[in-house]
Amino acid sequence: MILTRWKTHCVGMPRAGLRSEPFRCSPFTGNHDTVDEYHAFKRATALDGSIARIAPGLCVAGIGWNGERYFELPLEADLRPICRSVQRQASLKLHSDDKLILLTHYPPRFASLRDVPGDCDGGGIWYDCVREVVELLKPVAVVQGHVHKWFQSSHTIPVGEQNVLIVSAGPLGAVLTIDLERGEATHDWIENSNDNGPE
Repeated sequence: MILTRWKTHCVGMPRAGLRSEPFRCSPFTGNHDTVDEYHAFKRATALDGSIARIAPGLCVAGIGWNGERYFELPLEADLRPICRSVQRQASLKLHSDDKLILLTHYPPRFASLRDVPGDCDGGGIWYDCVREVVELLKPVAVVQGHVHKWFQSSHTIPVGEQNVLIVSAGPLGAVLTIDLERGEATHDWIENSNDNGPE
């Protein structure tokens, strides 16, 4: 079980699946993360451009970026080095039977999923280089943020032989359940800020 929380841009996994155990938090940055008021990025190793093993057979990768001001948005050229770093890390750290979750503040551009008016490079909505990472690494799930009107929505798309769950968790978050044997991801929405997911 993976708990995602948009407000802290992190993924946490209860050790041994016990709710009373502390979560391991792996943060990744977005355009609003110019000030680290809760010291989340100081206290943890940010995942931007890297991959971490969070359980046997399960890894998580992070794509994030922030400028100096919250309203700055990356261009493809800004995110491409981060995406390439994830691809390099994958070639070094992933085993053939590992499953991967991709955490990205910036959504992959899959034009078949949504109609985005004025869609262009520099439009600040979604990104080809992130889509290329999804197509190459075929994660079981992509947890994305950034586009507020997409919050608490999900899609499943085929990428080669893999069905990829794309989740826009939003401020309340979602609980991902990863079936490592079947290579599938499912999710449940968290309904209020006091809920830690399904029992």
